Amino acid sequence: MKPEGKTPSLFSLLLLTLPLIFGGDVFGEQFEPTSDVALVKLVGIDIEGAQQIKAKELKNFMHINKGEKYKEYLLIYLLQADINYMLGKYSSEGFHNAEINYELERKKPSEVKIIITVEEGPRCIISKIDVQCPSGMDDEELKRVWMASGINAGDPLVEGHINSAEQQIFTYFSDQGYIYATVHTGLTYNEDKTSAEVVFIVQPKHIAYIGDVVVQGNSTVREKIILREVTFEKGEVYDPAQISETQRKIYSTHLFRDVKIRPIEYEEELEVVDLIIMVREDKFHWFEIAPGYESPDKGRLALGWGHDNVFGNNQRLTARGTAAYGFSSKEDIETIYISYQEPWLFGLPFAGSLSPYFIRENHINYKFYKLGAELEVEKEFTRKITGFTTLDYYRIRLYGEPTVSETPLIEEDLANITSLRLSLRYDSRTNPFNPMDGAYSYLSGTVAGGILPSDYDYMRFIVEINRYMHVKEAAVLAMHIRFAHIAPYGKSDKVPLFERFFAGGAFSVRGFRERQLGPKDSQGNPIGGNTLTIGGLELRFQLPLISQLTIPWINLSLSNLWGAIFADVGNVFEEFSHFKFNRLKACLGAGIRYNTPVGPIRLDYARNLSEEEGNGVWYIALGHAF
Repeated sequence: MKPEGKTPSLFSLLLLTLPLIFGGDVFGEQFEPTSDVALVKLVGIDIEGAQQIKAKELKNFMHINKGEKYKEYLLIYLLQADINYMLGKYSSEGFHNAEINYELERKKPSEVKIIITVEEGPRCIISKIDVQCPSGMDDEELKRVWMASGINAGDPLVEGHINSAEQQIFTYFSDQGYIYATVHTGLTYNEDKTSAEVVFIVQPKHIAYIGDVVVQGNSTVREKIILREVTFEKGEVYDPAQISETQRKIYSTHLFRDVKIRPIEYEEELEVVDLIIMVREDKFHWFEIAPGYESPDKGRLALGWGHDNVFGNNQRLTARGTAAYGFSSKEDIETIYISYQEPWLFGLPFAGSLSPYFIRENHINYKFYKLGAELEVEKEFTRKITGFTTLDYYRIRLYGEPTVSETPLIEEDLANITSLRLSLRYDSRTNPFNPMDGAYSYLSGTVAGGILPSDYDYMRFIVEINRYMHVKEAAVLAMHIRFAHIAPYGKSDKVPLFERFFAGGAFSVRGFRERQLGPKDSQGNPIGGNTLTIGGLELRFQLPLISQLTIPWINLSLSNLWGAIFADVGNVFEEFSHFKFNRLKACLGAGIRYNTPVGPIRLDYARNLSEEEGNGVWYIALGHAF
């Protein structure tokens, strides 16, 4: 008879057939099944003495569950099987002398509680590590192999760590071209299994070299588009890291949904290895529509269209438009961007793009129309470091007369600006939409005017640093620093309003409304400043208990529902000389976010700590603040 409300597994059905095959003695004489055996309800499972492996984790290994009913002989048999599995788990963690006992506690004849007592005993420690390699390596090389294993004498002997060490040693050799190397582990225990010597036995075999490369699966994309992304050459030592890098670069063309690179005859262990690049083409064109809401009161709509293979050489053409309108503030923004990108400019490993754009912004004390174009050259130096050179020209018409100390921030309502920007980006995040580790940094310098035709001369410098660290299995500490400064030079004695810095909002200093932190005019409207300083610290964590739930009628898992507590600090200053630490505004807040493939949907509440402006602000946004 199966437990009520639960479909019997193959394991359970096998157990039920054992008495029929071998007779009742399988479970012991006192558990011989009879037709009148009553069901007992399991009302509880207590595990005592478990320290290195938590009781909750041990319970997850068990086939029996609290609240279900069993025939008693089957309950005992399943319990003994679970205990054997627990002992195996302890052994794999280095507790070879662990003992597990149990007793049944009855409060009613039809109810039983299981009390499991664990005596973990001493943990087995690695007393010595040795590497045996018949290729005649010197002691220094053997030491490097041992260091590659990642384990040391004195560490606990854990099965998973040994398996990982084998893989690390294999990687050490395969990175040098020994892709056919084998690694085996020998263990020698002392009498009571409290210590063990570990010996890694390595057979490097021979170095492999790259042979011919064959492409398969492309029907529309030309073969040369794929081969130009290859980072290795025929005759070079086979390097798995270069194979992975080539696979990443082919993926980054956005032309393929699947890319695999494999040796053609790996089993033969040939010295020269021919490779096959297998691809599956993706759709080249796409369209997107994204309605949304932008704090504090803006409705937002974004449209996008793109084609990733316009002329058959992976040229990309994209068009994007966004519109955000304030319901009560009457502030709104409209943008249109069109971009054409050539991934290999003049056949060189540089990406070039031309991007005309239009921007209209309407604020409380001014509005402007901006029409321009950017010409940009991009170079990927490494997988993590990318450089950009950008020439930007725009024509702007501004309406309104915002002032600072009775001095207008713009002398003419029509201006032409030409600038040159050099920037460098470092990105080691594994997931840019929801980073759990790594870092993102950005450095840029801009010069407008001078030898470039421009109505205003200014220089701008921006540095941004973001760091993400795992502090627990389901918790991330994120840190953010941003500093920016702009200054006039040459024929200009001030920076125009549309190039000044603003702060406050869902992606800036939370605790202030959008653009409301920093200098204001005589009517209390923001006018920005020449120096910006912002910092943030945020702890993001999976919500306990709630993360285990699922909303049944829409099958929505709440494991993606996270919480956050954060502190933001910063301000905008009219000039760099006005900067003072005691003028930085500090804010504290908390929020929840639901992680999606394109970033979290978050709801934050923040309150600034300054006495004169101590009001809280709610934010709804898509994407992390930093």
